[in-house]
Amino acid sequence: MLAPEVADAIAAGEVIERPASVVKELVENALDAGARRISIDARGAGKTSIRVSDDGAGIPADELAVAFLRHTTSKLTKLADLITIQSFGFRGEALASIAAVADVESSSAGARLRIRAGELMEQGVGPVMPGVVVEVRDLFANVPARLKFLKSDATEVAAIKEVVSAFALLHPHVRFHLTIDSRAAVSSSGDGDRRRAIAAVYGPPVAAEMLEMVGMPLVAGMVSQPRLSRGSRDGMVLAVNGRPVSARSLVYALEECYQGRLERGRHPLAVIDIGIDPELVDVNVHPAKKEVRFRDEGAVFAALQRAVRAALDGSDPYRYRPAETEGVASTFMAGPQLTLHEAPAVVTAVETNGHATSAVLRPWTSSLH
Repeated sequence: MLAPEVADAIAAGEVIERPASVVKELVENALDAGARRISIDARGAGKTSIRVSDDGAGIPADELAVAFLRHTTSKLTKLADLITIQSFGFRGEALASIAAVADVESSSAGARLRIRAGELMEQGVGPVMPGVVVEVRDLFANVPARLKFLKSDATEVAAIKEVVSAFALLHPHVRFHLTIDSRAAVSSSGDGDRRRAIAAVYGPPVAAEMLEMVGMPLVAGMVSQPRLSRGSRDGMVLAVNGRPVSARSLVYALEECYQGRLERGRHPLAVIDIGIDPELVDVNVHPAKKEVRFRDEGAVFAALQRAVRAALDGSDPYRYRPAETEGVASTFMAGPQLTLHEAPAVVTAVETNGHATSAVLRPWTSSLH
């Protein structure tokens, strides 16, 4: 049988892959607690320290130490609860996994504790303030082999910004403030306006070019005008019930709507949240909950395409025509690899490519919104 510290380190490796994983897990905990303000401060690319504070419900003082034990959670109690998961976290692994590979200090509801490499070092009285404060220092110090597999500081910082940006875009009602080595990196207003959230992440010129998906069941968010594109898929933020996910089928469904509208090698920007009955989606299929499985993927595919195409139907007319590129002006926008094209043309109807469009899915509105 493996020693406890070895087993904990192995389990932590499935959840905490890099500094951005720490940020993701702590932000999700804050959202589950109903936070409306979340502050994240990262130093040394997140390896030196990551501090996350929120104004959510917090953790009762007598439960703070219990929260850092593996498989302890307040978000479900029985097997049947897995079928209707409505929270981001549910496995009770995040805090324990972080504490297994770092020096962690946390305070909530007047209690404070410090855990290093999974061992409780200090426990006592802390400040009485709303929410929870978690500070993670010296990440992977006790597992130096993991440090060798991290990317450059610039790449790790970019990953942290990507995590916070995605949550800020998907939860515009929450105020996010990210600082990297004391410099502001992402700051959203939290006023509920998604376009302003997009402006905070990508800049006002990009926000002005986004089309809102209005009055569509199941799907909410914004997609870019065809004249706004990017050289990578990094500008696509897809989510299910507010949870960012990686889903090739949804990416394909989105890009298929832009066929003939974008130059080859260019990709749209999108912030799309699919609000679906939790019983119709399985979020427990990936160690880091990055992937989901739909009961009826074809119906979700079709619903997303209906929403995107409805938004594009109201866009400024532009269709990419390789044979008519002369005289087309291109303006580079704020943000990496963003291009704005100006060219009048007529947008023709787009086929449904045989995907079913009549399947009935039960929409779901998160209590977080």
